[in-house]
Amino acid sequence: KKSGDVVGTYRIHFGEVARSAIGFYSAREYEINGLEKIASESIEVGRSCVSPEYRTGSVVALLWRGINELLFRSRMGYLFGCVSLETISPADGWALYDYFKENNGISDLLSSRPTEKFSLDRPADEEIKKVAMDKKHILEVIPPLFKGYLRLGAKICGEPAYDDEFGTIDFFIILNLKEVPERYHKHFNSEKDQK
Repeated sequence: KKSGDVVGTYRIHFGEVARSAIGFYSAREYEINGLEKIASESIEVGRSCVSPEYRTGSVVALLWRGINELLFRSRMGYLFGCVSLETISPADGWALYDYFKENNGISDLLSSRPTEKFSLDRPADEEIKKVAMDKKHILEVIPPLFKGYLRLGAKICGEPAYDDEFGTIDFFIILNLKEVPERYHKHFNSEKDQK
């Protein structure tokens, strides 16, 4: 605030704009089934970035306050987009995918599959099982922002992708705002609604 420097950003794309123009950013990475049904009620988010010296949580909270205001004003029902892991180990990505499958973490609203260009090779099952056996490691592979989405009720929509341009393993996720747990409602309701 003192310097006026931009220290955090989020890419935000309204569904109606995407449908009438160049499409969704996520669709370059994934074939997404079911999106047309909810596009007009959705906001696509992604590629959040916070300067390293400001990664204490308060900047992300301010970014989310802005997203919350957009959601409130636009009355959107869904938030979706790509989230990245901090690892590029295919075994980690696939073990995490299997973890979500086993723990009801896959959306039944949308399904996604990486396009050929973004396909992540699946290692041998033994390698994935070895990683999956270490539950602590699996949970450590999930970055804080991704964990935040999961706490709100987000689900992955399919298999992991590899984004060569950014050097990341990505998952396509969706958050149905009508299903956000009660304890988080204050984050998704304007002060005007709470009065």
